[in-house]
Amino acid sequence: MRRNAKSNHKRMGHSAKKTWRLGVFASWRLFPLYEPSVGRFSESGFSYIDVLIAIAILMVGILTLGAALTTSLIRANQSEDHLRAKDLASSTLENILSARSISVGNQPHSFDSIQSVGSADALGIFVVGKRNVLSDPGPDGLFGTADDTGPQVGSFTREIVITDVQNPNRPTPPNPITERQVRVTIFYTVQGREDHVTLTTNVCNY
Repeated sequence: MRRNAKSNHKRMGHSAKKTWRLGVFASWRLFPLYEPSVGRFSESGFSYIDVLIAIAILMVGILTLGAALTTSLIRANQSEDHLRAKDLASSTLENILSARSISVGNQPHSFDSIQSVGSADALGIFVVGKRNVLSDPGPDGLFGTADDTGPQVGSFTREIVITDVQNPNRPTPPNPITERQVRVTIFYTVQGREDHVTLTTNVCNY
């Protein structure tokens, strides 16, 4: 019995020593000790190359994220300008079509007023060429005429083109024009590049 007890005691002692040695080894691997005689740690940590590689990977991720955010902001601005330009073109077109029901100085406009300035019969009231979009239609209540006033709406410009539509069944002359095409184009600039929105419709004198 005593011999077995001594044998068991020795085994336990060897096991404890072994466990202690493994613990010291693991501790030494995880937490390297400083050796004064050598003047450095017994195990080196991350090298400068490892740190530089990690920083480079982090910077690539940050730059990629920044580029994605910038692209999203540019597209959002483009969408906003496009919607604004479309709204301006639509409101201008509706305003032009209402010219027949507007009177200025007790003088009502008519179908013949829906022409460009300088038309053959000198009755056209809408200016030609690109013009700044102003916020106030002026005394006549019509956008795109010579009396528009107020501050410019953003950086938008507008062009109104009105052309006669010939009717093969009622040629002009001798018959008067009874249909005209109205085309409104709103120009705007996004990131230094000009873009535009165009709306077209026809108006008849009946």
